[in-house]
Amino acid sequence: MVNKIKEISNFSKQHLYNSKWSSMEKLNGWIHYEVLNIFKKDQEIEMFCVCDRTIKVKIHVRELNDKKKWVPGWTRER
Repeated sequence: MVNKIKEISNFSKQHLYNSKWSSMEKLNGWIHYEVLNIFKKDQEIEMFCVCDRTIKVKIHVRELNDKKKWVPGWTRER
């Protein structure tokens, strides 16, 4: 899934919407996030922490390609 994401224009909004991701480093104390919004114009994705829905982060879509930052699904491996 990660290898298929090259540019935001090349992926389906439905493909990423509600997808689950694990951050390789804790963000705001958590690692498990889910896609909430996709901003095609800015090529950004807004994600929320699944353990605390009030915590949200915005990242550039290219960051999802970096396995040192994000891996698809919810995993404990880091």
